[in-house]
Amino acid sequence: MRLLDNIKTRAKLIGGFVTVAALIVLVAVIALINLSTINTSMGDMYKANLIPINQIGIINTEFSNIRGDIYRYLVVEDVRVDTLQTMMDRRATIDSTMGEIIKLQLSIEEEALVTQYKSAMEVFDQALDEYIGYVDEGNTDAALDSVDVGGDVLVARQNVTAVLDKITAIQIQDAETTISTADANFKQIQVGVFSIAVAGIIIAVALGIILSNSVTKPLKLITASS
Repeated sequence: MRLLDNIKTRAKLIGGFVTVAALIVLVAVIALINLSTINTSMGDMYKANLIPINQIGIINTEFSNIRGDIYRYLVVEDVRVDTLQTMMDRRATIDSTMGEIIKLQLSIEEEALVTQYKSAMEVFDQALDEYIGYVDEGNTDAALDSVDVGGDVLVARQNVTAVLDKITAIQIQDAETTISTADANFKQIQVGVFSIAVAGIIIAVALGIILSNSVTKPLKLITASS
């Protein structure tokens, strides 16, 4: 207190305001840093999880359409050339879309699943080529067996779909983890900002009392002496 009594009133007031301003700046900086962290997490989630989920959706859609093309190729003989071209176009779309996923930063588990996907798709392509050969040869029974329960085309298609489902599940799980982390960070921001705000109020009130006493006491002494 004696130290404050020796400080000029102007310096006391400026010091008090600067202290309060510093607390306000501290609250703002902490909030901005944490908000930036959350924003970065959301951006990473979009690139690492939401984009792949959308791309897997495209692959699943094209792959499901190929299923219809397979039966169309058998049943509608007049448009087999067009149907075959459509299947080829769909496969090209699937490959390019998966290529975009592969370019992303994948986890070890995701890389393993991509390897499984490539193997499963290779088996499916072989089964599909055999099926097309059966249809072109007029071997309808063999073609139908291939797409029936336990048939090569059906089993291969199911294996590809199973791997795609696993990749989607991982992306969703990772996204949920990112959201949970962001929620935790947001709660930390709330607690931190509230704590600092309360501390700032207490310090501001304490400074106000100290400064007011250091200013009013000399005035009282002057008034009393006069």
